[in-house]
Amino acid sequence: MRHKHHIIQRYKGGTDDVSNIVELTPICHSMWHWCEWKLWGDSRDYCAHKMILGDVNNPEFRRERNVAFKDKILEGGRKWREANPEELTLRGKKGNKKQREIYANKGITIAEKKWEIVTPTGEVLVINNLAKYCREHNLLKHKMCEVSKGKWKQHRGFKCKKLKD
Repeated sequence: MRHKHHIIQRYKGGTDDVSNIVELTPICHSMWHWCEWKLWGDSRDYCAHKMILGDVNNPEFRRERNVAFKDKILEGGRKWREANPEELTLRGKKGNKKQREIYANKGITIAEKKWEIVTPTGEVLVINNLAKYCREHNLLKHKMCEVSKGKWKQHRGFKCKKLKD
């Protein structure tokens, strides 16, 4: 099996012209992009290297892909938001509508639920905003919610449970 490789990558101004294409084995193609990444530090070469190897579930690959294609990702999201403004407002209104109404009647926002947190040192805290606490302590909110539901015992040593209102 052979891969067609651009001698001068398209993102560097290369063309699809036959004079700019060489055939390489998949391993050589992957190593070419790995060496380019090591030499020049461009995340697009790292992503190409990982995609050729099929190692796309690697968290490091995902991080580099987001760096490499940040502009395209943001541009795509902006275009979608501009093309679908009514869908965007509907999604905001639909999300947690019942919960929002319940909390609005109590005079608080949906983010201000009470949570009991047990830190890795054993300290017990009662907080009002789990998302804010997670941001401040480098925790993932969705994983803390899984802990509160009993699916996991802890997340990075922290335990939590939702308190009744």
